[in-house]
Amino acid sequence: MAEFTNFVFTPAGLCHADLAIAACRAGGVGIVNGELQVDSAVVRDALDVLAAAVASPYGARLDSIDAQTAIALRNHARRGLRWLIVDAGLVPAQQPLLEELRAAGVRVLAEVVTPQWPGTPLEASVDGLLLKGNEAGGFVGEDASFILLQKWRARTRLPLYIRGGLTPHSAAACSAVGVAGGVLDSQLLMLDEARLPPALHAVLANLSGSETVAVGDGEQGEYFRLLVRPGHDAAREFVASGEGQGFAALRELVPGRADWTRPRQSLLPVGQDVAFAAPWRSQYRSLGAILKAIDAAVEGHLRMAVEHRPVAEDAPLAKALGLRYPLVQGPMTRVSDTAEFAMSVAQGGALPMVAFALLAGAPLDALLDRTTKLLGDRHWGIGLLGFAPQSLLDEQLAIAIKYKPDYAIIAGGRPDQAVHLEQAGVPTFLHVPAAKLIPMFLREGARRFIFEGRECGGHIGPLSSFVLWSSMVDQLLAELAPGKIDAGGIQLLFAGGVHDAVSSAMVQVLAAPLAARGVKIGILMGSAYLFTREIVASGAIVPQFQREVLDCERTINLESGPGHASRCAHTPFAGEYLKKRIELRERQVPGDEARQVLDQLILGRLRIASKGRARDAGGTLQQLPVEEQRREGMYMLGQVATLRAELTDIDTLHREVTTDATALLAERQHRRQADAVLPAAAAGTPADIAIVGIASVLPKAADSRQYWENILAKVDAITEIPSHRWDWRLYFDADRNARDKIYSKWGGFLDDLVFDPTKYGMPPKSLESVDPMQLMSLEVAQRTLVDAGYHEKAFDRERASVIIGAKNQEQLLDNIAATELTLAPDQLQAISEASTLPSEYPQWMLARQSADRLGQVLGTS
Repeated sequence: MAEFTNFVFTPAGLCHADLAIAACRAGGVGIVNGELQVDSAVVRDALDVLAAAVASPYGARLDSIDAQTAIALRNHARRGLRWLIVDAGLVPAQQPLLEELRAAGVRVLAEVVTPQWPGTPLEASVDGLLLKGNEAGGFVGEDASFILLQKWRARTRLPLYIRGGLTPHSAAACSAVGVAGGVLDSQLLMLDEARLPPALHAVLANLSGSETVAVGDGEQGEYFRLLVRPGHDAAREFVASGEGQGFAALRELVPGRADWTRPRQSLLPVGQDVAFAAPWRSQYRSLGAILKAIDAAVEGHLRMAVEHRPVAEDAPLAKALGLRYPLVQGPMTRVSDTAEFAMSVAQGGALPMVAFALLAGAPLDALLDRTTKLLGDRHWGIGLLGFAPQSLLDEQLAIAIKYKPDYAIIAGGRPDQAVHLEQAGVPTFLHVPAAKLIPMFLREGARRFIFEGRECGGHIGPLSSFVLWSSMVDQLLAELAPGKIDAGGIQLLFAGGVHDAVSSAMVQVLAAPLAARGVKIGILMGSAYLFTREIVASGAIVPQFQREVLDCERTINLESGPGHASRCAHTPFAGEYLKKRIELRERQVPGDEARQVLDQLILGRLRIASKGRARDAGGTLQQLPVEEQRREGMYMLGQVATLRAELTDIDTLHREVTTDATALLAERQHRRQADAVLPAAAAGTPADIAIVGIASVLPKAADSRQYWENILAKVDAITEIPSHRWDWRLYFDADRNARDKIYSKWGGFLDDLVFDPTKYGMPPKSLESVDPMQLMSLEVAQRTLVDAGYHEKAFDRERASVIIGAKNQEQLLDNIAATELTLAPDQLQAISEASTLPSEYPQWMLARQSADRLGQVLGTS
C-alpha cells in the first residue's frame, strides 16, 4: 500500500475539534487549525478536546505561538501530538521550541506559499514542507499547487505535502512522483462532521470554485483567497480595500473576521476546491469514505496509468490524430504564426497549431499557403478565438477551409462553432473552463475537449489545474455510465504547467480512470516550446523573448475586468499596467471604461515582445532596439517559464513528456510493488464483513447522527413510561414480590416514526395489516443503504441482495418498546391498488414482504 498522509484541517477561524476527531478515527490525521484565530486559548481548548477523544496521532496548524501555547504544545507532545504545522516565517524565531518538540517525536512541517525559504538551514530546521498553492483558501502566493510542487521538488529532498486542490485523482498524481501527503479543508465543508451551520450549506451547495477570489498585491504575488458571493457585504468590502495590498497589510484586515455562523458579515477563507464539497457530500457522505477513496486512488491510478500508457509514443490519441506522440502545440498569439515553426513541431512528432488571433485577409491567406506547402502531408491545425467578432471569425474560417487544415482549436468557443467546423471536415477541440458545461457540450455533439488550468499563459481561466482536471475527470466518469456516451470517441488534451517527465506523469495518473475506460488522452503545451532552439531559429520569436523566458522567475496576471486576465512575465510593462489599473480604481472609473483603457494599453505589445517590431506614426512596422523591446513588450507565457532555465530542443521536449514520463511511472510502480512484498505473518486475513453504512432508531435519537450527539452530550435516554403509552401508576409497585404488578417505571422509548408507504409502493390502507416492527425495519434498512451511498452510486445490482433478520416478535417487544407510525394526510389519500397483508401472516412472511419491498425500491433481488 502506498504511503500518503491525509491531513484534515478544521475550518480556519472555527476552532471546533469535531472534524479533527472524525479524521483521526477514520484513519487520517486530524489537525486543529489555528489560522486567523486571535484568541490562542480557543486553540488550546480545541487541542485538549481532540486529545481526550482520540487515541491516534493528531496535530495542530499555527500561525503564531505565545508562551501559553508553547507550554500546551510541550504537554501535548506527551499525549499524542505528532504533527505541528507552522508558517515558514515562524521557524527562525521559534527554532528552540521546534527543536525541543522534534526531539519529543513531533514532526514539524513549515507551510510555504512561495519557492523561497526564510534564511535558516532548511533541512536542519523542519521535517518537511507543506506547499500551499494559490487555489487554497486564506493567505496564498502566485503559484498553484501543481507549480509550487514542481519547484520545491527540484530544491529539496525533504518530504513534501500539498494544500490546495487535493482530490483522490490529484492525490494519486502527487503520490506517483513521491509526494508524502496532502490537506483536506474546503472540500469537506458540507460534511456533517464539519459541524458548520446548516444555513451555510445553501451558500456552498452549487459552487464551482471560481466564486473564490484572491485579493492582494499582484505585483508581489501576495494574496488572501476568500469566498465572495452576492450579499456578502464584508467580503466585497474586503476585496475593495485589499486590492493592491501585500501580506503585511492584509494580515491587519483579516484576523478575527472568519465567523462561519454569519457568512454575510464574515470573511470565509475558502479555496477553489470547495467545488468538491457538495458532490462529495452526495457521493461519499462521510469523511471515512473520502479517505478510503483517496487511498484507493493512490493505490490504483498509478497501476492504470502504467497499464494503459496514455501519453506514450503511438498511444491511442496519437494514432487517432495520425501522429507519433499524443502531443499538441498550443496556439500562441503572435508566436505560433510562422510555417517554419509549425514544420519543426511536426517533424518532432506532435501536432502544430497555427494561431490566427486577429489575423485576416491577405496576411492570413499567405500564412496558410506557406504552411500547406511547407508541411506537405504532415498534419497541422489552426487556433481560433471563439470570442472574436463574428465577422472576423467568418472571414478566417472561409480562408482556413480553403486550405483544409487537419484540426482546429477554438479558445472560448461554443459547441455550435465546433459543429460548423466538423461539418466542413475539420475535427475541432474546444476549451472547457468548467465541469458543469461538459453534459451540455456532449449533448450538442462535441467530443474533443481541452482542459487548461490557470497556470497556463495568455488568456487564463478561473481554476487551477488540479481543481479543473479533477472536476473534469469526475464529470466525465459520470457521463460515461453504461449506455450513455461512447468513451472511445472522446479525445482530451490537458494543459497548464506541463513541460517534462514529472508533470506529464502526474497528468497521466490523474486521468488514468478515463484512459482505463477508453478515453483518448493527450497533452497541450505552449510555454514549454519557448525554451526550444527551433522557436527562435524559425523566426517565431526574437532572441530577446527567449532571454526573458530563461530569466523569468515570476509570472503575473494582468486583469482588465472580471473574467478577462492574461498571464505574462513580470516585466516593466506589467508593472506599468498594474499601476494604471490601481490608478483607474482610485479614480473610480466605471468598469467598462476602465477595461477599454487597459485593453488599449495592451495593443501592439505582443508583437513588440515576440517579433521586436512596432508601428510608427505612419503605420509602418519598425524593428525596435532590444532594450525598448524589453521595456515595452508584453511577454505572454505560463508558469512553466518559472520551472525551466535552460534551452532545449523539440525532440528532447517531446521525449521527456512521453517516453521519459512513461518510464518514470513504470519505475515508480515497480518500486511500489517491491515495497508491498510483506512477510506471510504480516499479511492479515481479509475480513468477511465490512460495515459501510449505519442507521438506527433509538430512544431520544431518530437517527444515528442524533445518537452520536447524545453520546457526546451524555444525554440520558432512560425516562419514565410516557403517559400516552400507558399509565404506569395503575400497575406500579416498588415491591418486587408484589403479584400482578411491575416494579420498574423506567425504560427507553422510541419517538413516533413518520413512515411514507408510497416511497415503497405500498398503499397506506395496507399498513393496518403490517406489523409496525416490519415497517420500522424497512425504513431503517433504507436509511442504511442511503448512508452507504448505494441509493445513487453505480454497482452491480444483479449481485446485490437485501437480507433482514428478525427475532421472535415477543422477544422484540420485550426489548424494544412499540412505536407509533404516523401518516401525513396526503399519504392517506394516495391509495394504490395492492393486496393487503392479513394480520395472521406469520413472522417470517412479514420479513420476506419487507425485504421484497426494499428490493423493489433499490432494483435488487
